Amino acid sequence: MADLKEMMLRSPTYFCAIARPDWIAELKEKNEDVLAATIDAAAGMCASVVGGIFSHSEVSLPDLVSLCANDNLTAPRIARIFDYTKASRVQQILDDPNISIQKGQEIADEMKVPMKIGSGGRRCIIADDWNDNRLERRFKASYYPTDIDKIAAIFRPEWNILSGSPNVRDGQLRLGGGDGVIVSLTYLGTRWAYYPAGHWPFRNRFHFIRQDGDNYWMLWHEHHAVTKKLALQKVVGGSATEVGSTSDSGYGYLWEVTRDEDGNWEVFRDGVSKITATDTWLPTMNEVCFYTPDDNADIDYFWVM
Repeated sequence: MADLKEMMLRSPTYFCAIARPDWIAELKEKNEDVLAATIDAAAGMCASVVGGIFSHSEVSLPDLVSLCANDNLTAPRIARIFDYTKASRVQQILDDPNISIQKGQEIADEMKVPMKIGSGGRRCIIADDWNDNRLERRFKASYYPTDIDKIAAIFRPEWNILSGSPNVRDGQLRLGGGDGVIVSLTYLGTRWAYYPAGHWPFRNRFHFIRQDGDNYWMLWHEHHAVTKKLALQKVVGGSATEVGSTSDSGYGYLWEVTRDEDGNWEVFRDGVSKITATDTWLPTMNEVCFYTPDDNADIDYFWVM
């Protein structure tokens, strides 16, 4: 193995000429750490060739996942290899649960293009669980474990205070009357989700596609003694229009909104459809916002896919 690595470093052209798809499985049996380091070095000079090997049907997916999870194959090198790897294989590798959230996030950060981050249940564009109990100067996932089993291009982002005195406590975003937080995001996405934690009464406004304070889409969510309702609303030029609603509200459920390219909307509670609507209006995507006009809103986690 050491001789192979030395050969590759001294003569990458020759190394590439003799490389065969089955070499990964053969050499992995000897020393995976050295193999991972060899691939890491190879990617610095001949990422296109290594990408071709990663794409080859003869190379087993478990072997590739194991190598990508190895610390000796770094995220920048993997990202470079993935530039020359079939998209379907990239998706399979990053969707595999044996790639840690942290390593997957590092790879995604290097890739820069959110839509390249797989297509399975582990792909999302931005996510937060507030498990580090911060709004800014965030800790990475490796410092404080997370329950979100997603790979995020942006994980635990830096939030700005929109209004009031929002805070984070016990791994939850805590909003009191008039509190709001906002984060920049220009990628539109097709699925938006959040999990409101138990706190009675509950009032929340989730601006999931927001251009500014007068133009946005939101989930209007209230669950208290007077009103129990969740509504999908659009605000255009400061004027709100309800496009769908349900009285089957509540907290302690995962709420998701989806939209397809034809403007068909659907709202789910724990995977069960509660609202359907069609509306093609879209503002410019600039930011995401959580806000409560009064009472309280505690948010456990959210993501955009």
